[in-house]
Amino acid sequence: MNNYIDIYDQMKNPLENEETLDKLVTAYSKRGISQGGFYNQLVFTTKKHYPKSYDPASKTKLYTPSFNRWKNNIVSLTKNEFLALKSKNRLDNDLIILRNYLKNIPDMENREEVNRFFSHNAKDKILENLMKKYQWTSSEKLNGWIYI
Repeated sequence: MNNYIDIYDQMKNPLENEETLDKLVTAYSKRGISQGGFYNQLVFTTKKHYPKSYDPASKTKLYTPSFNRWKNNIVSLTKNEFLALKSKNRLDNDLIILRNYLKNIPDMENREEVNRFFSHNAKDKILENLMKKYQWTSSEKLNGWIYI
């Protein structure tokens, strides 16, 4: 256990680096409502192999498990949890419709399956609106990346 504490104690907080803070502030100030928002602006500041773009392998690795977690969290929501959230105006009865639909959907294996799921369900306007209302892919409007 001491080894982990020693390693932790030796780690430097990246927010204590002024250059890092400058990049964060600049990216945040340029975020706008463009596709990708704040995350997109952070990507623009990187000097990694995929500048001005997402790392496709990283996005794929995150995409499918995120969808499955979102789906399973809705499906496993208990009546008491639902009522507690409803009493705080965090959700409404529409979630039950989405939950009942998602109960019959297996976990996805890859990003293509998730994309097929959404393109197939785009034909059902009620379901499409519910998935937008309880979206899993972002915390900002018009954002194309996943925030956890």
